[in-house]
Parts: sequence; C-alpha cells; structure tokens
Amino acid sequence: MMLEFDQLVSKYNLAPKGVFHIGASTGQEAEQYAKHGIDNMVFIEAIHEVYQDLVRHVAKYPEAISIKACISDTDGQPVVFKIANNQGQSSSFLDFGTHSTIHPETRFIKARKMFTHRIDTLVTATGLDMARYDLLNIDLQGAELFALKGMGALLNGFNAAILEINKQETYKGCALVGEVDEYMGQYEFERVETGFWIEDTWTDGFYIKK
Repeated sequence: MMLEFDQLVSKYNLAPKGVFHIGASTGQEAEQYAKHGIDNMVFIEAIHEVYQDLVRHVAKYPEAISIKACISDTDGQPVVFKIANNQGQSSSFLDFGTHSTIHPETRFIKARKMFTHRIDTLVTATGLDMARYDLLNIDLQGAELFALKGMGALLNGFNAAILEINKQETYKGCALVGEVDEYMGQYEFERVETGFWIEDTWTDGFYIKK
C-alpha cells in the first residue's frame, strides 16, 4: 500500500471489525490487520499459484477467508488475464498503459482465460456474512471501478476504503481518479488521504463515509 495503515488507524481512530480485501496477492497485509485487532478478513485473488501462497500465508488466522476469483462488474465474462513477471503483482485483464513506461522491467509472461465474478453474486454464492466487514481494500491494477460497480448495494455496508487510484491510464481503459471519486461520492464516501503519486500516475487513496 502507498498509505501507511498504522497512520490511517491512528489519525482517523479506526477500529474496523473486519476487512474485505480484493486483489490480495499473498495476503501480505494480514499481519498489519491482525496487529490492529482485525480478526475477520476476506482475501480475494485471481491467480491460482498466488492464491495457493495466500492460503498458506493466512492459515494462521482462524477467521481469515481466502477466495479465488477474477473480479469485475459482470458475471461470467471471459477475459484474458495477463500475469506479470513481478510475482504477479502487476497482473490484470487490462493491458499496460503508462505502466510500461514507468516500470519497463515489468512485463506480462503468461496469459490465461478466466471468467469474471461480481462481488455481490460471489458473496451470495459463498454465504459470506458481510456484517462482519466494514473496511474495504481494493488493489486490482486498474480494475478498481469495475470491482466497485460489481459490489452493488454491498458498498453501503462499509465505513472506509483503501483504493488504488490513477491520474493517467496506468492500464489501458482504467478509471481515472475523478471517476472513482464520483462513484464513491454516490455512496457518501469522501477521499481524505492520498498517497505519493508514482510518476504523477498512480497511488492509493483513503475514503471515509461522510
């Protein structure tokens, strides 16, 4: 994350009862969440090998739930998911935009056909109790707004959100920060913190419900 979770917790007096993390990679934030007393955690990751590492990593947290799914705003849409050479961290079903200029060392090395899932239908299918989660974290390499739209009314149940945001098309077709701010505003969220912009292109934003 481009924002320090410890600082956000302290500055905004956060006491989340649970975190819903979309685009979890190997769940490297789990220790930070647990440090602040967050037992309820959901981690969603699309890449099978990374998902397996995620499951192993968070196994020590009894209330942590790991789900393998490619998240978007529609169900069952076939996409070509490109896997990057940096342990999968820059992987996306979107193509590189300015990412190629900012990080020329990063490239796609594999591609797999996946089918997308909306969060709201995924929650219904898995029987998750969404009352346990009030902090949202989305890091989907340009697909954040797709995921937000795929949450439907579930977004109303969150009090705060950490989202990757873009000033430019880091990934081709990704939403820009103004679009994300506008969408979050429809659910009464306001961006109150913004991380350091990498090459004036992307960073993380922290949103709180007004």
